[in-house]
Amino acid sequence: MKLFLGLALFVPSLAIRKSAKRHVVANTNCEALADLEIDGKSFGTTLELVCRFWPPDMGEFPVNDIGRAKELLDKVMEGGGAWDQIKQIRKDREDRGFCWRNNTLRDESTDKCSLGYQRAGLSGLFGRSCTTGCMWSSHPRSCGFGCAASREECSRSIMQQSFTVAQGVSNVYSFVSGDHRIRKAVAAITNLAEFMFDTMPPIVEAIKGALDIIGDWREHGAYVAVILFQYLQETAPEMGEPAEAIRDAIQHFADIIARLAAEQGETGSIDPRTLIRSILDHGEDMLEFAVTATKVFTHPTCSITANVAFTLEEVGDDRLQGPWVQRGEINGHPRYSLVGDRSTNLEYNTANGLTRWVVFSDGWSGVIGRRILYESNVRSMDYPMSGWSAVRGAEPVPDFVPVQERED
Repeated sequence: MKLFLGLALFVPSLAIRKSAKRHVVANTNCEALADLEIDGKSFGTTLELVCRFWPPDMGEFPVNDIGRAKELLDKVMEGGGAWDQIKQIRKDREDRGFCWRNNTLRDESTDKCSLGYQRAGLSGLFGRSCTTGCMWSSHPRSCGFGCAASREECSRSIMQQSFTVAQGVSNVYSFVSGDHRIRKAVAAITNLAEFMFDTMPPIVEAIKGALDIIGDWREHGAYVAVILFQYLQETAPEMGEPAEAIRDAIQHFADIIARLAAEQGETGSIDPRTLIRSILDHGEDMLEFAVTATKVFTHPTCSITANVAFTLEEVGDDRLQGPWVQRGEINGHPRYSLVGDRSTNLEYNTANGLTRWVVFSDGWSGVIGRRILYESNVRSMDYPMSGWSAVRGAEPVPDFVPVQERED
């Protein structure tokens, strides 16, 4: 946590602007690029826009020769080139077993998350954030701000970077205000961070391979922004976005794409602190455009299944992770089973004169082969949220996320 806070607090909050002014480049070369067309695609319009809103601290816009631009973009559009690779990157992401958790805020009066939600673990501005558990679906594995179909589908390093960025922004208290805007900001920041750390690197590498004659990483960053936004304009209709929305996103977001692509190309990775700085410098409004610009590459959000009583998000015995449903009663208390595995149960047990809640797994012979994994001595009508200890199960003890009302 000290590391997160260290990353989060390196930007003075008083210096943050809620809406950064856009710098328009007074350069006739921008207009001179407008007529460039490659394979029937109007790259020139995108080039002109990126040029006009190029950040002044990155120097003069590095694409100033339309002949060279045509030569390089022709290479991008070759069969099997960067354009086709970007299409494949998108397809691969569509096929991945991953979804983003929904998010909301804890009730101010009760300080509790809504049913089906758990605390997100953020602090500062986003300290009241709650996220959905990983429900019974094709995404039962907890994966940071998302849910995955399996361990292999979850990149913990990417999720940790997303958490770091969200935490970094959350500690700038003047960034956004109002519950609705905070919820949207959490979703936008985590989606944007995941895009930058997971999707951007292969896109940058694909373009780098096509444009291997470029030695200046500022120029490379500019081409990444142009190619990516040209692709977004092509896919805007199927995403329900008007072309005008993508053009607006270019004005507010292209410089971040270019800057981070240049960093990726020059250093081999993107530093979370660079993304935090970019978000804070541009302000809240930029997040709207970032969501528009990255929508084509983002995953769907997770849904809550109505018949699930609770899920176990984190538990030392990972066989217990997933959704649990009620299967009758025992000893006057509800009895629960792991969905898809009736031999794994949670119940109020009175065997051997003991009264306790237990999580256990039966062997092939039933009670004779029973292994009690976790127990709680808390006296409650329904499964307890606390007081759990490991018996034959590994640490940590179960972390419950209620989906339906439970009886205290």
